[in-house]
Amino acid sequence: MTRPILQTMPVSTIGRETDQNIRKLHGYLGDLEARVTALAATVAAIPAVPTTADIAAIAATTTPIAVAGLAGGPSAGPPPSPTPVTPPGDPTVPPDHLAEVVAAKADAISDGVSLVGDCGAFEITKRCAWALHGLGESAGLLDKPGGANCDGYAAAIICYPTGQIFDILVDAGGANTPQWSDGGFVDPSRYRPPFAP
Repeated sequence: MTRPILQTMPVSTIGRETDQNIRKLHGYLGDLEARVTALAATVAAIPAVPTTADIAAIAATTTPIAVAGLAGGPSAGPPPSPTPVTPPGDPTVPPDHLAEVVAAKADAISDGVSLVGDCGAFEITKRCAWALHGLGESAGLLDKPGGANCDGYAAAIICYPTGQIFDILVDAGGANTPQWSDGGFVDPSRYRPPFAP
């Protein structure tokens, strides 16, 4: 039967090797700590978002380079403004249409239609979609054959051709409290154009 290696080594050798390994480990940890500290200092020096002053300072220290074949080379003026990035969704969608939802509910009430249940909520939704259409927006309805729906349309959702949806009623079919709440995106093929109520 073979004895384990630790049992065959003298105690002084085991202690010496353990000390050496601990010293190496401390050295590695010290090096790692120094690297982390240096990285943290580098990250801390990076501004989260460059300000206009930061950009102007960079532009002021940049030397224009003449490019062969171009008369006079590039302009020494400030760099061109970046092209604004349009967020996902329909760029014509204003941030809030609560007023149109309130008006659509008032219109449905004045028309004397029942606002009870999914189809009652949809009376408000289709009026709101039609009103937004009248404002030149691409707002429409959401195809929803199951769940809270009326004749295959979502009871309280306005949908844009991009698939961006807005929930327009709290307690749809009950209190029908108007709201304009971004619901994210769905499959754009579920968009349906509005129609006159």
